[in-house]
Amino acid sequence: MNSILEIDTDPQPFAAPAPRSELGFRFKTFQREDYARFCLHDGGILGHDTGLGKTLALYTVPALKAGFQTEFGPDEARGLRPLAPVLLVVPGDLHQRTIEEGAKMFKARVTLLPDQATFLRLSTPNPRTGNRELPGGYYLTSYTQLTSNGVVPYPAYQCDNVIGMMQILGVTDADAGEYFDTRDTLFEQHYKNLQALPTMTLEELRACEARLLRQYGMNNQAMQDEVSHAGEVLATFHCEKANPSFTDLPPAKKAIVRRLMTEAVYQQYAASIGQARWYNDKQKSEVSDQKSAPASDLCPPNSAPAPFKVKCVWSPSLADLCQDTFAACAIDEGVKMKGEDTDIGTGVRQINSRFKLVLTATPIKNRLPDVFRLAWWATGGKPQAHARFPYPDEASARAQFADEFLVSERNLTKEREKPSRFKKLTPQVCNVHRLWKMFAPIILRRRKADCGEDIVTKTRQIVRAPMGKEQAAVYRFHLEARYKDKNGGPAIGAQLQALRVAAANAASALLMRPENDEVTQGEPRAKNGYIPKLHSALKLIHQCLAAGEQVVVFSAFNDSLDILSTRLTEAGIPHCVADGRTSPKRRGHLAGQFALGPGKSPYPVMLAGVECMSEGHSFPLCNNVILMAYSWAWDKFEQAINRVHRLNSRWNVKVWPIICDRSIDRKLESMLQEKGDACELVLDGKLLGEQAEEVNLAELLEIARKEFAAGKDIVTIDEAELEKEWPPLRTQLNTALRAWRFKGLELIGVDDSAPVIELSSMEHRAPSTEPVPAPCSPLTDAVPAPVPPRPAPPTRSRPAPVLDLEAAEVSMFADNLAGLPMFD
Repeated sequence: MNSILEIDTDPQPFAAPAPRSELGFRFKTFQREDYARFCLHDGGILGHDTGLGKTLALYTVPALKAGFQTEFGPDEARGLRPLAPVLLVVPGDLHQRTIEEGAKMFKARVTLLPDQATFLRLSTPNPRTGNRELPGGYYLTSYTQLTSNGVVPYPAYQCDNVIGMMQILGVTDADAGEYFDTRDTLFEQHYKNLQALPTMTLEELRACEARLLRQYGMNNQAMQDEVSHAGEVLATFHCEKANPSFTDLPPAKKAIVRRLMTEAVYQQYAASIGQARWYNDKQKSEVSDQKSAPASDLCPPNSAPAPFKVKCVWSPSLADLCQDTFAACAIDEGVKMKGEDTDIGTGVRQINSRFKLVLTATPIKNRLPDVFRLAWWATGGKPQAHARFPYPDEASARAQFADEFLVSERNLTKEREKPSRFKKLTPQVCNVHRLWKMFAPIILRRRKADCGEDIVTKTRQIVRAPMGKEQAAVYRFHLEARYKDKNGGPAIGAQLQALRVAAANAASALLMRPENDEVTQGEPRAKNGYIPKLHSALKLIHQCLAAGEQVVVFSAFNDSLDILSTRLTEAGIPHCVADGRTSPKRRGHLAGQFALGPGKSPYPVMLAGVECMSEGHSFPLCNNVILMAYSWAWDKFEQAINRVHRLNSRWNVKVWPIICDRSIDRKLESMLQEKGDACELVLDGKLLGEQAEEVNLAELLEIARKEFAAGKDIVTIDEAELEKEWPPLRTQLNTALRAWRFKGLELIGVDDSAPVIELSSMEHRAPSTEPVPAPCSPLTDAVPAPVPPRPAPPTRSRPAPVLDLEAAEVSMFADNLAGLPMFD
């Protein structure tokens, strides 16, 4: 029996502790405690708050479970390497950062698994088990590389190319003969209707058909039709010879049988591909016999063979090939695998490693059932309910889980009209204590406030910007427009989406007149996109640059980032745009450049899409966040802010949500907070004073109408007048940029002669030198006063106990956890 930390009995690897300068990293006290707790089980969900070092756990915890070594041969560099293969599943745009942090903290080497060909080249088959094996170490892939890349879709059926389809499906005339021999079963009802036998000749079959037609006569047209149809179908399978075989048929009938057989096989494959099935112990022994391998090769002596899952595939994904290869698997941003039937969810959950680690700051993305599949897989991914997770691998079990722990509402009025029950599940959680008891050994949760470390504060200050004159007209148009779905009913979701876009950028190309609506007065989009919200964002950016600070702007819409990028380019402000249109590799590169911090980074401003940049990235030297447009998902909002609010952040963080007054923005902000409260109740034990009620789309649209109607007497700002404020603001931005690099270097304590990454000609425009008058803005009250120079980094009130990542301390850590089982 191996220990949880498999250490070589030869003391040589730990004889010479590495100096601090070589590894240069220390564990925090809460990390030591949490990782030790985690190693008591073979899997779980590490729910550390964003910014508490999940990348550190990504490398450390699997190595503790699989065993590790830190020194190799004389020609190899020192570093951390697991003794067994460990799979790291990380979003593609975080690969570069994950590799760099592993090399920086542990000198770990990571092997990329981008596709099936790479895995097959690196792995070797085990003739006893049939699985492919890899040497010990870290292997990195992404969600799409693991589950969907390189998978050839099932081909469409070609009715005019039967021979070609037979070749594609791998069937021959021998399969057509087997299909022909089962005609008595396939067409049993037709033979009964015709009172015929499969052994008859074609002449005898026709005689049976003629006899029955005379018997039923003209008084029973329905039975005559059944008999005629049966005779037409069965005539294909009969010839002049009694009890014929496929080879006895004439060529024309052979072609028909081939077509029928090919269609049946195609439909059978199409219905099975992608489906997975659990096999029990007896079936496993039968499968092992078919593989000509003894059962002892699959299951150790004196142990019952565990159930296993088989998936039908047409073109294997990387997950199909490597599902039984790895001893440990760590899933970063694990909430992506929550989908019940998605390619990513089902593909990631195929990985059948002994140790399973899910890392996510938001195990509950929006509603409680989101955690179901994460918990099921992390506790073993077993077919039946067991002690750690009392629900089986069934879609109905997820519905049962939601029914047990969510408050339901019943419509008694509709129940009186119809006998069926009208029931709806709300976001409110019930049976909370039972839920805590079940999740306690599965989810290891720790918030920033509970980590025992001094962390900078986070201040949130809402900026309320009035509507522009054209913007208000556009907003009114989409409130009054007739949005209809394909069935003629109200398309409330599309209308709410248009209102969100109008509140963020009234000139967006996404705003169009609904189809079949020619009566609503007004224009669907504005001609001038310089609205007060955009002006407020530019003024906030100027404040940050003047203080020598970086700022990241998050938006749920690309159009909002584009119009802001245009203005920053006019002012000569270097910035990077990282949204869904940017490739993951490019996003990772831009994030790495931005993370260098004030003065050293080529980018003082990052414009980020909230959907793709709110997870995994770390900007501890940036301390300003501007929110231009909210996302529907509360976790995106929270995690976007936490890209900046980190354990190692150096300065207090300022968050500026810009709310378009009298628009849907205000209600979205309050709804996001309500969803966050429900998550905190389950994960953090925070009891709520009031239970928030769910607002459906129709109610949300009605709230938007009331909000806008309440502002009829509010004076809007003319965009044409506001545009006059842009030239002075542009000059202020340009002036602030000139001092930004030097002030930033001074504040972060870097010598002015430190090298700075230069910008390419495509990413930088020469600053404007146009003289302009002094600024005078109608939005002075909407934007807070300029931020004073930031203070020095906070000093710790007490020394935090740490663990040096040196050989002697690692050995002590191993001794504390020794004796726990790893593999049988």
